[in-house]
Amino acid sequence: MSIELKRAPRGSLAELIGLMIDRSSDVPIFRQIYLGLREAIIGGRLKAESRLMSTRALADELNVSRNSVTQAYEQLTAEGYIYGRSGSGTFVADVSMDLLQPTTGRSVEHTPTPPDDLSELGKIAERWWPSLPLGGRQPFNPGVCSLDANSLQSLRRLGQRHLLTLGESHASYSHPQGLPQLREQIAIYLRAARAVRCDADNIIVVSGAQQAVDLALRVLVDKGDHVWLEDPCYSTTRAAVESVGGRIFPVPVDSDGIDVGFGVANCRTARLSFVTPSHQYPLGVTLSLQRRLELLRWARENNAWVIEDDFDSEIRYEGRPLASLQGLDEASRVIYIGTFSKMLMPGLRVGFAVVPKRLMPAILAARFLADRQPPMFQQLVMADFLAEGHLSSHLSRMRRIYRQARDQVIEIFHQHLNEHIEIVPTLQGTQLFAHLRDEHIDDVEFCRRAASSGVTLKPVSPMCIQRKDIRGLLLAFAGFSETEITLGISRLARLFLSTERISSSA
Repeated sequence: MSIELKRAPRGSLAELIGLMIDRSSDVPIFRQIYLGLREAIIGGRLKAESRLMSTRALADELNVSRNSVTQAYEQLTAEGYIYGRSGSGTFVADVSMDLLQPTTGRSVEHTPTPPDDLSELGKIAERWWPSLPLGGRQPFNPGVCSLDANSLQSLRRLGQRHLLTLGESHASYSHPQGLPQLREQIAIYLRAARAVRCDADNIIVVSGAQQAVDLALRVLVDKGDHVWLEDPCYSTTRAAVESVGGRIFPVPVDSDGIDVGFGVANCRTARLSFVTPSHQYPLGVTLSLQRRLELLRWARENNAWVIEDDFDSEIRYEGRPLASLQGLDEASRVIYIGTFSKMLMPGLRVGFAVVPKRLMPAILAARFLADRQPPMFQQLVMADFLAEGHLSSHLSRMRRIYRQARDQVIEIFHQHLNEHIEIVPTLQGTQLFAHLRDEHIDDVEFCRRAASSGVTLKPVSPMCIQRKDIRGLLLAFAGFSETEITLGISRLARLFLSTERISSSA
């Protein structure tokens, strides 16, 4: 039963926004408060620079614990909706909410395709092949995750259950969108954990984020269309855009994420933008609320699309994971992409995309032509894993494990390599970006030599499209033991020493 607020004192926060608490709801009370306040801010009922009630006063008025209000305020602060002013209280942030108003417009350019024994796109794919990541388990190599004993036991038990029930129902093809029971569980998870606007009907199950990107590009980008890419960005995304004939327009990334204003000023008519707003790859910054709203406005005004890769969103070490960009999208211009690869293990090959419903027929047809359907067995196992509540406890354990690994890596690097490398701390994710202090060291060559000594690092300069001001290393810390980390760092220390000798002799 919904519990309505008592009439609040004139001018109070609750009176202004009509906030109610439903104690019979499955939605936690702190999240009901958070969603009510966020809606009031977005809807303009709470004006910029207006002062909020104290957590204690609002808790008394709502007849809830102060902790619930505090959690809601903390989440709103983390996402940029409110801010604290020392000695004065908590205030609504100055966010331009007119960015939510829609308009239209778009244009397209085309370039000719030269004849060859391979198609132009085939040549692009062939050129990218040597640089594509192929895995491995050397220290600091991305794509490795920790194996959790409890989760493994659950997955094995569920796998055995479905192996024992293999039969006639598995002897035919299934729908390319994925099993309904898994899509329903994914929708429940995304709505609760990521504030994604979705239901089972606009979710498609894919083998991973890369397949979702490929499908979206196939149905949205014509040859010659401009595509905004973050600069620097994930090299495989760049390869995927080139493989469909898209013309890449690099948009620089700063401390607030992709510079939307730069993109609008220099390439307004791009067809699509690809972003990693929760944890930018590779720099690790978070897209600010103002930039998120600017990006959504650009997409609406130009009939463009946004692909949101929610990279590393769930592995957050302070506060709760930030809400998705898609959850702010009033015009259905965002395709939201996620995967269970980093959350559980890459070998499962289960991911998902939340697709605007008007795009679903085209994307399902593209999926059918590519590989027909997702594998049924993994879907059955994942549906039960989610339905039985194993994912939330798994993520809680992983955050503790990965936080310890992150802190260990930072501490050991500071002890042994601080004069060579400046580690950029991160509040989430399973990898660290590190600046090379010596401007004369080439990050590509250094990583090549590191690989020959048994350490896998990713150079950042090749991830840049136009920028020349970023050099550094990307190192992952998930899935490696303390012994492996210590051994890897000792090898890097020797490599830096030999690099210094080469530089001084030169």
